[in-house]
Amino acid sequence: MTEVGQAEGAHREPAVGAARMRRSAAVPRTAAILLAALLVGLGVVAGQEAVAASGAVRGLAPEDGWMTGAATGLEGAALGPSALLAGAIVLVLGIVLLWAAWHSGPRYAPLESAPAVVLRPKDVARLAAAAAEDVDGVLGASSTASARRVTVRLESTGGEDVLGEAEQVVGRRLQLLASPPALRVRDR
Repeated sequence: MTEVGQAEGAHREPAVGAARMRRSAAVPRTAAILLAALLVGLGVVAGQEAVAASGAVRGLAPEDGWMTGAATGLEGAALGPSALLAGAIVLVLGIVLLWAAWHSGPRYAPLESAPAVVLRPKDVARLAAAAAEDVDGVLGASSTASARRVTVRLESTGGEDVLGEAEQVVGRRLQLLASPPALRVRDR
């Protein structure tokens, strides 16, 4: 008599565990975008106040500034050229934060045959080094990768076509990616 779970066709645990789910960066990115938009808005308000206070635009009196109108209840509230500097600083800081929010996070390389499967640059470097080590005449390989480029450094026997063959093999392996990075193969 067999026990439950040992019958033929029973479910077995895989030899390799499931990959971790990638956490979304949506919440921090959204918070950064909202903060940056707020800073851009503050920069615009401070800039308008500075332009109104300087009298640089005909028809715009110092009393027409948005912050001056909001601060009429405060005693001695006077805004001068420092408001222009503060507005410019806050505006630039907001724009920099907006750029950083949209361009943050690591780049992932999806596989062409399975776009849901993605590789980090570190994984792409491992893939390239492993492919290079499969070439006859290569004694060892190391590689580095970024979102746009993979550099493979070979230790080889010095054969004539080792570099060219390694470049072809690694290039074919990188063709598995949806957008293959540029490849550079060098001898140590």
